[in-house]
This record gives sequence, structure tokens and C-alpha cells, in this order.
Amino acid sequence: MTYSLVLLPEADAEAAEAFAWYQAQRPGLGDEFLLALEATMELLRRSPLVFRELYKNARKARLRRFPYVVIYLVDGDTVIVVSVHHTSRNPARWRRRL
Repeated sequence: MTYSLVLLPEADAEAAEAFAWYQAQRPGLGDEFLLALEATMELLRRSPLVFRELYKNARKARLRRFPYVVIYLVDGDTVIVVSVHHTSRNPARWRRRL
């Protein structure tokens, strides 16, 4: 079964902000971040229940190589991405969205 994937606008903005920051650090690094993010999103489309519940039914999946996690909910056959969260930031940022 393949799940559909929906990003909340806040999660989309966080991903865009991270891309811009990495791209400013080194040309092409932002693209590498997006590839890591897309690989994680594809994993969530295929097997979202493989990651444990974290808080109020939210789950998290780590990105490879980058200090980010994808916080998401599973609602039926839909994965709702709540946040693309930097691991050193306060988790209260995404918890308010639940």
C-alpha cells in the first residue's frame, strides 16, 4: 500500500528555509538536503508505521546526514507532515500544531 502525503504549510516553509540555509553554505548542499528529505518522504509513503509514536500520535523519521526529523501523523491512508524540524530546536514549535 502506498500512502498519500500532505505537507502542512508550516512544514513546507521549514523545508524551504532549511534548503535556502544549506544552499547559502555551499552551492549544491541545499539540493543534497532536498534529496535526503525526498528519500525520507518516499519511505513515509511506503511504510509510515515503521517509526514509533512520539507525542499525541505523532511520529518522527530522521533524515540521513542532516540534523532534521520529519514529524508526521498517519490518518487512514494519508501521511500528514506536521514539521521538518531541526533537532536542536525546541520541540514546542511543532507540538503546538497537533
